[in-house]
Amino acid sequence: MRTQSPKLWQFWGWNSQGNIGPWTCYTGKRRQLVIFLTKDHEKPSSYLRDRTKNRIRAAAHGWRMLTNAQRERWALAAERANLRISGYNLWTFWFMKRDRATIRTIERISKVSLNIT
Repeated sequence: MRTQSPKLWQFWGWNSQGNIGPWTCYTGKRRQLVIFLTKDHEKPSSYLRDRTKNRIRAAAHGWRMLTNAQRERWALAAERANLRISGYNLWTFWFMKRDRATIRTIERISKVSLNIT
């Protein structure tokens, strides 16, 4: 169940993302702070969930293995294409989907070569 926090929390500067104790916090579409109780997972995680988590970990490892110049190119491409995501998010999309057509379109729009193979 989602609950919106009082505006007073934002006034005090409370702007957190992620889990804090039993609470999960994030910023909603209208820039409001949303807080709700985190649900404990009673069942063990499934194979597909574990596989997805491991793929995301592998994407993060791949991001760390890029040079600073390569990371800056991914960030610049995302910015110039007005994607409203970071270079890391664009890299994760590429790593997970391997959608060459979308990346080629982003390269054409942003005029930044991402050197995907």
